Amino acid sequence: MKASIHILLIIIFNNCLPAQVSDFKSIDFTKADNIAKLNDGSRLINLPLLAYELTNDLSTQVEKFRAIYVWVCNNIEGDNSQHRKVSSKRKKFKDDSIAFMKWNNEYKRIAFKKLLKQKKTMCTGYAYLIKELCYLANIERRFSSSSSLRRLSSLEFIPAYLERHL
Repeated sequence: MKASIHILLIIIFNNCLPAQVSDFKSIDFTKADNIAKLNDGSRLINLPLLAYELTNDLSTQVEKFRAIYVWVCNNIEGDNSQHRKVSSKRKKFKDDSIAFMKWNNEYKRIAFKKLLKQKKTMCTGYAYLIKELCYLANIERRFSSSSSLRRLSSLEFIPAYLERHL
C-alpha cells in the first residue's frame, strides 16, 4: 500500500510540475511525442531497432531522449509485486550483503525476463531500459548513482542478457 501511494504521488508530481520548462521553451516536442505514439506497443525483442525507430527522424539529443522517455513511460508498466519482493529481501538480508547480492544477481534474470516479455518492471528496470535505449541511439547520458542503482551492480547486464536470451 505504501509503495502504491509513493507511485501515485510521483505520477501526480511529475504531471503537475513541469521540470526545467525554461530550458526547453524553444524545442517543440510534438514530433518526438508523435513518434513515441506511433511506436506504441512495440516489443522489446530488438532494442537497437526500437531505438532507431524512436530517434532516427529527430535532430536533437533532447528530442531523441524525449521520444525514448515518453515511449518507456507509456509502454512499460510498474510492478508493485516485484517491488515488494525486492524490499522484503532487502529487509531479510539487511545484515548480510553477500547473501543479498547473490539473491539479487539470480533475481535480475527473472526481473529482466518479466520486463522483456510482460513489459513490467520496477524503478531500476526503467532506468536500465532508458539507459540502454539512449546508448543505442548515441545519446550522451549521465545517470545518477543512487543507492538503488548501486545495489544492482553491473550496468552492462541488459545488453549481455539480451544477447544471450533473444
